[in-house]
Amino acid sequence: MTQYYRPEDQKYYNEVTAASALGLNGVNPDNCEGVGLYTFGSRLKPQITATQRATFNKIPTLINGKYITEWTITDVPFGELYPTAEAAKQAVKGWIEKLLNQITDRYPRQEIDSWATKNEAARAVMADNARPDQTALIQAEADALGETLLNQATLVIAKADQFSAIISLTSGIRQQVDASLDAASTPAEYGAIISAALTKATVEAAAVNIYPPAETGWTPFGA
Repeated sequence: MTQYYRPEDQKYYNEVTAASALGLNGVNPDNCEGVGLYTFGSRLKPQITATQRATFNKIPTLINGKYITEWTITDVPFGELYPTAEAAKQAVKGWIEKLLNQITDRYPRQEIDSWATKNEAARAVMADNARPDQTALIQAEADALGETLLNQATLVIAKADQFSAIISLTSGIRQQVDASLDAASTPAEYGAIISAALTKATVEAAAVNIYPPAETGWTPFGA
């Protein structure tokens, strides 16, 4: 059943209610405008972040001769997002976890668990003091990838160093924000601290080739 909008009273009707309430019988999409009723469209709900709210406008807007029902996007008030310092800390923790998941989600858990062991073995290979089992570990991976032992050790170390730099970055952000939140006392202060910290973190993360998308649940206010 088709829905129609009537600008005169800003109400919605269908064929049945148009007949019963307005005495308009036989209304259809082809003749509706002649009796003051209009078919309307709705824009798809926009993608938003955890700090935003999308509200469906009940009154449509006339756009290019057609009534379109749109969405209004607003920032969620700090008081709702971060009522306490602990809530603010958990928000930052969640942001960091989603950020790091961009890396770890690409690998099986067993492979991730082997990173520390491989890093130690690779460094031992490069220092020419590796145990036989450490050499065998890196050599097996090198053979699978068609690399030399030393080249593969270099690649393992480079990846380990990059991940270590990212962990150091996120750990530093979390500790700095936690300390600032402990010294604050209002939701507005909590929100300002997080907004400033994560804006800076987004820039620093880009320096190590991580680009937090909106799906991570946070974008700077006003962005």
